[in-house]
Amino acid sequence: MSQSRVDIQSVASKTDQHEFIKFAWDHYRGDPNWIPPILMSQRELLNFKRHPFYETAEIKTFLARREGRIVGRIAAIVDRAHNQTHNERRGMFGFFECIDDTAVSKALLDAARDWLQSKGMNCLRGPVNPA
Repeated sequence: MSQSRVDIQSVASKTDQHEFIKFAWDHYRGDPNWIPPILMSQRELLNFKRHPFYETAEIKTFLARREGRIVGRIAAIVDRAHNQTHNERRGMFGFFECIDDTAVSKALLDAARDWLQSKGMNCLRGPVNPA
């Protein structure tokens, strides 16, 4: 059985930001082992609200959709302080959640990789979230 197409979009609006954060709650609903993070902290760590980490870093967030329904998310992160300290051009990915579907996970990781390459990064590490 073939799956429908996976569409990747960058998070560009307040609605997108809300959907990006909300996906984890929807995805893990009913999982007794999931402990929800603090919403305000998530907004800061994703640079949807001011956070000091982004004085030396940059983030791009993406949502995966299939037939209009959100099926995954990922954040691509360039940490210039880390790269300068370690003499690297390493990009990071985090906030990675998706349905159990290889096509969705591949599309999300490809989007993160492509954006990081456009920023001059030559390798990828993750999952890693800012702290």
